[in-house]
Amino acid sequence: MATTALAGETFPLFHNEGKGQFRDATAAAGLGALTARLSGWGIVLADFDNDGGKDLFTANAHVNDQIESFEAARYRQPNAVFENRGDGTFADATESSGVGAGTPSAHRGLAVADLDGDGRLDVVTSALGEPAELWVNETGGGNGWLRVELAGTRSNRDGIGATVRVGAQANEMTTATGYASSSHAGVHFGLGRADRVDVEVAWPSGLRQRVAGVSANQVLRLTEPAR
Repeated sequence: MATTALAGETFPLFHNEGKGQFRDATAAAGLGALTARLSGWGIVLADFDNDGGKDLFTANAHVNDQIESFEAARYRQPNAVFENRGDGTFADATESSGVGAGTPSAHRGLAVADLDGDGRLDVVTSALGEPAELWVNETGGGNGWLRVELAGTRSNRDGIGATVRVGAQANEMTTATGYASSSHAGVHFGLGRADRVDVEVAWPSGLRQRVAGVSANQVLRLTEPAR
């Protein structure tokens, strides 16, 4: 679990230890040093390069629009991207991803979806008094992906709160992506080089649904079984 914070506070990252326990992994992941000078609002953990590891995208701006009058800090800030290295740490990919070339703004909201249907997650951010920004994901590498879309029957219509497991990965169906934001685009998984995976859904009703040998690079639509 990751959250944003204000300047000087760093963006906390908490590692799920299981059984309701979390460990503060901010410093160990390298995010303390990478985010200490940022103020963030929207944030999402998502696999932007489909390698099986969740990366971070944050929508940034200082909370105080007068900060430049008395501190060496900027009110308007660029968004940021932090790449998952696969070893529990993150690297600042803001410049290499192209996001750093964006105009610094008073960013607030953030939403994520595969807007062009190419299997790569795109990002939309909002900013105070300025047009929304659309960041089209053009990451290469040829990694596979799977998007699971849910339709509840006994549970709520959108399956919100369901846990989806794909291979060794797990995600929760949610629309929350930070301050004043929501994303409704199913549950996305990067599969790396895997071409088939097993899928399991734990619905909020308590029902479990399994589908074996699902092919990569598709949208899998699942309806909650009656029982």
